[in-house]
Amino acid sequence: MGSINKPVVDGTGIQAKEVEIEAGEDSIRAVRIGDAWRLLSPMEDVGDRDHLEALVSDLGALRIEEFLDGEIDSAAIGLDVPEYSVVVVRSDGGEPLRLELGAIRESNIDFFPRIDQAEAMAVDDMGPPDAPDSPHGPETEGLSP
Repeated sequence: MGSINKPVVDGTGIQAKEVEIEAGEDSIRAVRIGDAWRLLSPMEDVGDRDHLEALVSDLGALRIEEFLDGEIDSAAIGLDVPEYSVVVVRSDGGEPLRLELGAIRESNIDFFPRIDQAEAMAVDDMGPPDAPDSPHGPETEGLSP
C-alpha cells in the first residue's frame, strides 16, 4: 500500500464553533462563545479551551494513508458501531465535519474513519482524538459528567 498522505479535512485548519463527540453511551457537546468554550452536555459548565482546541487541531492534522475500495465489511474495520463519532460545526459556515472512527487497529494503520457515512479510509500516524479527560473548566475539575 502506497501512502496517499492527503489531509482528511480540506483546508489549512478547522475553525470550530461547536463540537460534539459520542463514544458509546457517553457524549459531550461544547460551543465556542468568543474566545471561550461552554460545555452544554453532559452538563452545563465552562469548557476547557485547551482540551477542546487540541481536539479540533488533531482532527485537522489527520492524514489519509489509503482509501478502502470495493465492498467493505464495516464490522471488520470497526465502523458498524464506531468507537467515536465527531461532529464539528465550522465557524465559517461551511459544511459540518462528521467523522466516524472505527475501533480496529492493524499493522501500521492506526484507525479507520469515514466522513459523512461515505468512503472509508485508513489513517496513519495518529490515533483517534481523545475526548477531553476533563472538558469542563478548572473551577469544576473535580466534578464528573
